[in-house]
Amino acid sequence: MSQIKVNSIIPVAGVPTGGGGGITQIVSTYSTTAISTTSTSFVDSGISATITPSSASNKILIQSTLNLGSSDTQSLYFKLYNGSSEITAATNSNASDEAAFLAALNHPSGAQFDIDTICHNFLYSPSTTSATTIKIYWRCDTGTAYINRYGYSTAVGGGSALTLMEVSA
Repeated sequence: MSQIKVNSIIPVAGVPTGGGGGITQIVSTYSTTAISTTSTSFVDSGISATITPSSASNKILIQSTLNLGSSDTQSLYFKLYNGSSEITAATNSNASDEAAFLAALNHPSGAQFDIDTICHNFLYSPSTTSATTIKIYWRCDTGTAYINRYGYSTAVGGGSALTLMEVSA
C-alpha cells in the first residue's frame, strides 16, 4: 500500500494573493433538540462548536443555519461568542439591540406549522492556537421563541447546524 503525505496542495491556477485561503479543517455540530427562550436579554442558546486553529494567523469562517418558530410575530436577535466573550461586538451606542444577525418572524395566530430558516456567515480572527468554542446567544422581543420547534406545537421542526472552518492565512 502506498501513501502520499503533503503539507499543501497548490491549485493549477496558483494560490490567491497572500498565499492563503484554503480550508484546513472543518468542525460541525447538528442538533434537532428543541430550544426555547422568553428572554429579552441575550442568553446562551446551547448551540456551540469547538475548533483548535493550527496557526494564530488563520481565521475561522462561522456558518450557522437555524430553524426558528415562535408563538407570535416578533424579531429574534443573535450574537456570536468565543466562550464568554462577544465576537460580534456592537459598533454603535445602541449596543443592547445590535446583533450579528436578526430574524423577523411573522407568525399570526394559528400558524403552528410555520418554521423560518435563517443562515448566517461570519469570518472571525481568533489570533490563537488554543481551543476556540463558538457559541450562539439569542434573545426575543416578546412571548416565546424556539429553535428546532414550531410555535404552537411541541413537534420538532427540523435541525440546526453550526459549522466552523479554519481558513489558512
